[in-house]
Formats: sequence, C-alpha cells, structure tokens
Amino acid sequence: MEMLKYISLNYLTPEQYVKQHESINYCEALIRPNGTISNVHTSHQNCLVKEWCDKNKVEYVNAYDMLPVNDFEEKIINDTGIIQIWYDFCKVPKVITPQQNKTLEILKKNAPRVIASNFKIVNC
Repeated sequence: MEMLKYISLNYLTPEQYVKQHESINYCEALIRPNGTISNVHTSHQNCLVKEWCDKNKVEYVNAYDMLPVNDFEEKIINDTGIIQIWYDFCKVPKVITPQQNKTLEILKKNAPRVIASNFKIVNC
C-alpha cells in the first residue's frame, strides 16, 4: 500500500525531542519501549499500525484485517509497548518501561513547553 511511504517516524532521544520543541508548545508523538520519541506524521493510528506491522512482520495492507475492529489501538499499544502521547494526555500500555518513564518525566519537567502542566496518563 502506498500509505507506508507517507508514514515517517524519526525517533529522537527525549532531550533532542525537547530541544526540537522549544517554541512549539505542542506534542503529538509515540514513545517506544526504549524511551525514544517521534512525532507522528499522518496520524497516531497509522503510525501505530506501522509499528505493529514492523514488529509482527505483517504487510500494512493486511493489518486492518488482522486487528480487532473495536479497541485496536489498545491492542497495538499493549502488543508493541508504545505510548501514544498528545499535548495534554497520553495512552500507555499495561507495562511501562523504565526508559519510557524517564522520557515522560523529562517531558513533564519541560511543561508547558512540550506538554501541558495538567498532563494526564490514561491506561489501556
């Protein structure tokens, strides 16, 4: 499917991400289990599906046939361990790695530049 060529995930260290967002005051990203973080370019859903496909060696075109219709984001988040993050909240897997926790702490320390001061964590 041609969609994959439009999905660009450039993972950065949390410090690089914060530096990149010094004057943006907006966050829409994914955090991998190793703590690296990437902006999402197209949508959270497409980027999550791409990560799930990469992990499971599945063609993107077949992914939606293999994923549940309801709660597929939660399934992918828990299967991949990836955190979905927006400016004011994030969706986290059942298990957060120490590296992801460190990344979240770095983002919180840089509120409200990168994330909101009243940032909320939503468990999947």
